[in-house]
Amino acid sequence: MSQRNTLLRCGLPLLAALLCLIALAPGASVGKSLAAEPVGASGANLSAESVVLRPAADTYIDIENPTVFYHADWTLRTKAPTQKKSLLKFNVSGIPAGSTVLSAQLYLKTNWYVSQAGRTLLVGAHKVNRNWVPSETNWRNASASVPWHEEGANHFTDRDSSPVAVTGVSQVNTEYAWDITSLVSQWVNTPSSNYGVIMEAAEQSVEFRFSSIDEPNTNLQPKLEITYLLPPPTATPTQTPTNTPTATPTATFTNTPTATATGTATATHTLTNTPTATPTQTFTATATATPTATGTQTLVDTATPTATATVITATATATATGTPFASVWGQVTLQGRPGAPDPAWVLPVTVNVSGVGTFQTTTDQYGRFMVAVPAPRIVDIRVKGATTLSNIKNNVPAIAGIVNVDFGTLVAGDCNNDNLVDVVDFSIFRSQFGTANPQSDFNGDTWVDVADFSLLRSNFWRSGDIIVSEDK
Repeated sequence: MSQRNTLLRCGLPLLAALLCLIALAPGASVGKSLAAEPVGASGANLSAESVVLRPAADTYIDIENPTVFYHADWTLRTKAPTQKKSLLKFNVSGIPAGSTVLSAQLYLKTNWYVSQAGRTLLVGAHKVNRNWVPSETNWRNASASVPWHEEGANHFTDRDSSPVAVTGVSQVNTEYAWDITSLVSQWVNTPSSNYGVIMEAAEQSVEFRFSSIDEPNTNLQPKLEITYLLPPPTATPTQTPTNTPTATPTATFTNTPTATATGTATATHTLTNTPTATPTQTFTATATATPTATGTQTLVDTATPTATATVITATATATATGTPFASVWGQVTLQGRPGAPDPAWVLPVTVNVSGVGTFQTTTDQYGRFMVAVPAPRIVDIRVKGATTLSNIKNNVPAIAGIVNVDFGTLVAGDCNNDNLVDVVDFSIFRSQFGTANPQSDFNGDTWVDVADFSLLRSNFWRSGDIIVSEDK
């Protein structure tokens, strides 16, 4: 009996410590269960989702046929902004609001047609700002009962003046991409702003045609590829701990009431999985636990036995923005031509932007043209007409949005395009006098005559790269 009592005295404290170690093993609970799944612990909510969308609707509008509807046409046609534009609308409602759009690429594929081979057409993607009905949309109207504020959707209340993205289109049967990430992010998080996108070209006379959603070959149809992160769920604990829950590891022994175990058993257990917990426990006869849970995903167990478990939630921050562009609208005056607007003001021009490159474009009937310049930057811009000397405007601030620049009067008389009016030009002019050769038609009336000679004579021996003063 004495030996059995001795075993009980020595063994019971050891047994109590063993039971507590088992209770604190991985998967065991201390007091009230706090085993809520941490956000991002498995990585599921941090993985990128992808979706490919076809247009919910598309069409194009044409100034030459202002009342015709093209919503069932197999093509989307784009020319100068005063001639043809294409509209597309996508349904992004399948992407939850609050999602982070990492990338959104709009793909359009040209078909076999180009009006002038070897030319490049700068095509900008603009946000549409009013509702339009495909079967009722034409050059004049957004829908049967609502006209565009300005015909051709040419007002900022119809579409944003600045493009979200600009791409140069130069080849037939080729797929081109526009990065419209910032625009799609608006559509996802503000669905009421989704009126689609309008494809508007710069002032070039060349026309390209893209396949539409009505093209029978689905591989040629427009598409929008979107990559995004789902919004993180709101952290909501499934159980609300009370102030003083009873801890599970409570041992009470009545076999020997007079036995008082004063030894201290300390158990240290480290959980290496996420979340990481390092509990340190000191046991007496009775233990209580008071867990506290906060919305920051940090769970703290405070009591005589103290256990702290911190859940670290990974937060993915993604910033995706399209390259900002300045829409530089240039204005030139052409010598010897009738008052604008007039077809005589339509002239091929070469525009060189310092640090960016050279653009081939065409003025409209007002002598205007547009080039898209990555912003922000300070640039020098040189403009030369097909039969004129060049003008230069220095230190032009190219900031995102519309930048208006007056390049003054382009001096006529340069037949051979060497930026100098001299005897070589006179020789060419004399050989073409009395013809319709545009090389010597300085006033744009489609005929080389004495009026053109008068311009050549008045500008004889002048050279180009004329600096335009700030007051021009």
